Amino acid sequence: MKHHVFVNGVVPLDLQDRLLGASENLLFVYKTNTAYSEGGPVITDEIYDVGQCVSLLNKEWEALTHELLGYLKPHIPDNYKIHRAKLNLMWRCKEAGTRWNSPHTDNPNDGVLAIVYYINDTDGDTCIFYPEGTVRVRPAKGAALILPANQPHASSHPTEALDRKVLNVVVSAR
Repeated sequence: MKHHVFVNGVVPLDLQDRLLGASENLLFVYKTNTAYSEGGPVITDEIYDVGQCVSLLNKEWEALTHELLGYLKPHIPDNYKIHRAKLNLMWRCKEAGTRWNSPHTDNPNDGVLAIVYYINDTDGDTCIFYPEGTVRVRPAKGAALILPANQPHASSHPTEALDRKVLNVVVSAR
């Protein structure tokens, strides 16, 4: 996969609602910036990264994640291996404006995919940084953004919605 794919309309509403409901019962840990680098928040003309909350997933989420990935099979390997799965939570931050969080990659290796599944309807675009320019992807409940895990990208805080919840899964072929 060279570029990203935005997949919408394939995850059943029942599963969308179960994922949203399950996201209400997790404990989160606050990280001072989204790239998990030293030094805390990063604020510049382009970046407004005051962190996010992260939750590692329990057994219920493991089953939900595999169920979700089943609907994304045309875009991911049939026999996949999950390298990482976590839930990211960001809060409304009007000060962020159109700025994004710290650009990062989810895995340095070729052949590995990053999946950003949007749990709720919200603003707070995902920005993908290509040599030819930046692409902004608007979240939509039940949609998934799939991209090479070594492709630089960044989230952004919602400025209108109360929060932004995404399931971030990194997969490769076994």
